Amino acid sequence: MAKVFNTATTSELKSFLKKALEEKLFDALLGLYWMPSKDMLTLAVTSELKEIDKLEIIAPIMPVQAARVVSNIKFTESKLKIACIVKPCELRACVELIKLKQIMPENLTFISYDCGGAINVSDFKDATNNGENVVEQLLSCNKNFEDFSVKSDKIRFACSVCDKFIPSLCDIRIRSFGEKLSLQPLTEKGEALLNSMGVEMEERDFADYDTKLDSILKARKEKRSNARAIFKSEVKSLDALIKELSSCIRCHNCMTNCPLDYCKECIFKTPVFDHPVENYELWLNRKGTVKLPTDTLLFHLTRLNHMSSSCVSCGACESACPVGIKVSRMFMFLGEDVQKIFDYEPGRSLQEELPVATFREKELEKI
Repeated sequence: MAKVFNTATTSELKSFLKKALEEKLFDALLGLYWMPSKDMLTLAVTSELKEIDKLEIIAPIMPVQAARVVSNIKFTESKLKIACIVKPCELRACVELIKLKQIMPENLTFISYDCGGAINVSDFKDATNNGENVVEQLLSCNKNFEDFSVKSDKIRFACSVCDKFIPSLCDIRIRSFGEKLSLQPLTEKGEALLNSMGVEMEERDFADYDTKLDSILKARKEKRSNARAIFKSEVKSLDALIKELSSCIRCHNCMTNCPLDYCKECIFKTPVFDHPVENYELWLNRKGTVKLPTDTLLFHLTRLNHMSSSCVSCGACESACPVGIKVSRMFMFLGEDVQKIFDYEPGRSLQEELPVATFREKELEKI
């Protein structure tokens, strides 16, 4: 049994959020809003009540990874109170950035939901322009406890193998499957918000709900295991890794869109890799041929070295790749191997110490 606030539709939930904003329970609301063209959803933060009408609370799209945007807004402490509607993978990234002191969580309220997945931005726009209602397709799947990642042929790879689509560290969890949406407070902050709204809470048994979600989870885990096995069979040597990355143009899009690649100064954006002409002469004399742009393999290996223990498998890197490299499976599966070594799962707990920030004298003795 859990104490929840039941709402029938996303429209009622929007009314709830609009009322909370009107009563100054928070100053602004971050979420996905329809553009004026009505063909695309964009991540935005608003303090305008009328803009809430354009809000899409549960949407199968992730135009940018919200954690990166939240870190820009709340990198330093401020009095601005913001309610953030984020996907579970975005929430996990926020947890990591809080531990890295890139997000100041005071005055932030996180609202997340049981997530069916997302399709790429270009696919969403094409579908919308063709008259499809992709949001309604997702909500219809949720209503019937069907996995949108199975129903949609345009689902992002990261979403199709996501086994952490149920949020656990948000202030308010939206149980988004079934006939009714339910708001379940998971923290004192979330409970305080609902109490301040004077909503009528009721006890509800979620045993059947959880059983149906477990079925989706089991299928996702099996799919993830199969995808991991395929990756390990396809990329099992240095030559195979070079082949995997052969089309890289070192545009840095994967790095720029990764929420955990937070460094304010990056070595790959410094003169270190603006090689002088003498280097090219040296390489030509030694190798005869120089692949351009240079250092593409080094770029990805450096990112892996930095990111492997923190990757939350959100897939933002792959969605941003202009040449279609399957970069998310590389980071998520190699990342999982590293995370197992440290018995660490990014975004699982605010109390777990970050492997890269923690020194243990007897660590990695078996390696």
